[in-house]
Amino acid sequence: LSLRRQRQMCIRDSCKIRWNAAKQSYLFLDYSSSGTYLNGSQDCLPQNLEIEVPCGSQIALGNRENIFLLK
Repeated sequence: LSLRRQRQMCIRDSCKIRWNAAKQSYLFLDYSSSGTYLNGSQDCLPQNLEIEVPCGSQIALGNRENIFLLK
């Protein structure tokens, strides 16, 4: 993960991110109560459901000011 911008602290255990070497992508599981957003979307990612996320995606946690770039 590369931290792009951070103004406020994220709550611990907001999500789980695993690398899937076979598919060269990430597996993302959202535990947060305040929402997680993918690539600037206005819609929250589903909670407690693992989804595949491609390299180069931006994940915004909570208030969308905590943005992480998945390389």
